[in-house]
Order: sequence, then structure tokens, then C-alpha cells
Amino acid sequence: MRAAPSLNADIAATVRTGDILHVMDHVGSWLKINRDGNEVWLADWVNYSRVDQATSQTETTAEIDNCCFVDRECATDHQWVDGYWAYQNGHCATETSSQPMTPTTSETSLIDNCCFAGWLCRTDQEWQNGYFAYQYNQCGQGAPTGFVSSCCQSGWNCSTELDQWLGDKVIKEGFECDQPKQVAYGRTVIDGSETFIRQINASLEYLKARVPHWYAYIVNGVRKIRGGPWGPGTFALQDSLNIAPPHAREATIVLAGTLLHEACHVNRIMEGSFFTTSGYDTVEGFSVEENICEVLREGALTEANPRRPINPWLEAALAHYFNNGGQFDFQAAANGQRDRAFWLLSQGI
Repeated sequence: MRAAPSLNADIAATVRTGDILHVMDHVGSWLKINRDGNEVWLADWVNYSRVDQATSQTETTAEIDNCCFVDRECATDHQWVDGYWAYQNGHCATETSSQPMTPTTSETSLIDNCCFAGWLCRTDQEWQNGYFAYQYNQCGQGAPTGFVSSCCQSGWNCSTELDQWLGDKVIKEGFECDQPKQVAYGRTVIDGSETFIRQINASLEYLKARVPHWYAYIVNGVRKIRGGPWGPGTFALQDSLNIAPPHAREATIVLAGTLLHEACHVNRIMEGSFFTTSGYDTVEGFSVEENICEVLREGALTEANPRRPINPWLEAALAHYFNNGGQFDFQAAANGQRDRAFWLLSQGI
């Protein structure tokens, strides 16, 4: 049961099979319930027992809005949905079809779910998909069964290219869509679990306290930091970052370095830097772009903590590049991004 009539609301309480609930009101698709003196909400498409049909019709006529109270036995959520629309259209005398009936114009103001507008939904997950699809005007994009092809149709706030790419991939890979929370941090939105948000916040606060220009480099340069729902990788896509759970669990300073490295790619994309915008389709392009952002990461963390040792991997990578004839000035490129960090700091945090 939720603290408010929304799937985005916090879970306020749970109930066990057999518990009796005091229903105070019905708003849209939500039941308002008095639970130990507190007001909580239960979605009306979940499994629960209805009013005993032995109740006097004289006493309950004003409250009847479903043929299941009138002329039929309803045992499933689907049958209760059919019964509701049958009552609205005056069809209680006959059994309804297996498809929920399309609501009339006068009833559309009560609809908040694609499952009331053509989708055939039988499970809690399908009803949840239908709810979020309705919020984003995507009722026509789901199959009649309520199946969705992207997490963007199932509650994600898909405002970036990264959101769209991940939302599609999660479904294709056979994973379930999580329901992340969102907080604003500077000009950046952090999107993920409460644990993920705390981990990112800790690393950002570390940078803000020690090297505020590098903090600004992230929160004024990156549009969204998303907690990846699966997989080991971190990466940047256009103006957003994906940070997978294993990396988010690293020590605060290590995670700060990961954020700086990926924010480097984002800022260079925004600048139109050559190697980033031309892609990683060559060994040269890959080596240069990764080494620039790794030099930036190491320099920024050394500013934050001058006593930390340089990562030996970076020294080996640079030596390999130069020993094979490379001539790119990585430090100059990193210094250019440092100048950008101070400019972003000047924009306010």
C-alpha cells in the first residue's frame, strides 16, 4: 500500500493474506484505506476480496458500479474490470467479452491506465506497465496484452538518449525494469535506487569540498547520471552517464574518479572534440580519448588528495602509446578541460 495514489509514491504499509481493510473512499483506480489511523492507498487492480454479495442491495445501490455486484460471479481482476465497464454501459444483463470495453467520452476523465483503454491486462506487472504508458501517452505503442518494448513505457523518465537506449536494451536482454528515484544535484539529475543516489552524492560532496571546479565539471556539464540496472560497465552517451552497480559500490574517491572520467567524455562531446565526435572506430581514436580522460581523472584526484599515488596503469598506457609512435599531448588536452571546469564553476553551483 502506498502513501499516495500513485505507483511513484513510497510504500507505506504491507498486508498479509486474510487482513481486513477499512476502505474509506475510491479515487480513480485507487482505494483510500484507513490503516491503523493512517491514510494509505491500494491500487484497485491487485487481488483482494470484494464486498459480500449477500449485502442488501437496498443499502448499497448508491455505491454499486459493477455488474459483479448484480448478475455475475467475479473471481479474477480481469472479470471485475469487465464487470465495471459492463455496468457503465448498461450491459449487466449479459456476460461481457474477455476484452475490457472502451470507456465512453463522459468516463475518460477517470481513466489513468492503458488497461482501461484497449490493453488486456491480467497481471500486476501489466497493470503497472499500463499505468506508466498512459502517463506518457503511449497506449498505442503497447501490444494488446500490455507488453512493453522498453522501460520507457514502464515508468522510466526517458528524457535522454541514454534512457532510450537502456530502456530498450533491458527488455531485449530479458531483465525487469526497475523503478528508480530521481533527485536533482546542481544541474544534474541522478536516477537510480536510494542506495545508488547516496553513493553518487557522497562522491560529489567529496569533490565539492576539495576541488569545487571539478565538482562543477560534473554537475554543470552532465545532464543525467543513471544507475545502470545490470552489467558491469560505465560509459557516457551524449550528455549522460551510466554507472553500473559494481562501480557505484567502489570507495568514495574511486567512484569520484569514475564520474570525472565519464564526465570528461561528456564535456568533450559538448565541445565537439575531434576524437570523441568521430567515434572509437580506430585504435588511435580510442587510445587518445581514453588517455585524455584518464590523465584528467588522475590529475583531478591528485588535486583533491596530493598524497595519493599515480595509477600505474596510466603510466603503462602512456608509455605504450608513445613507444609505438604516438605524439598526442594528453596533458595539454586535460589542462584544457581543467580550464573548462573553472568556467563551469563560474556559472554557479
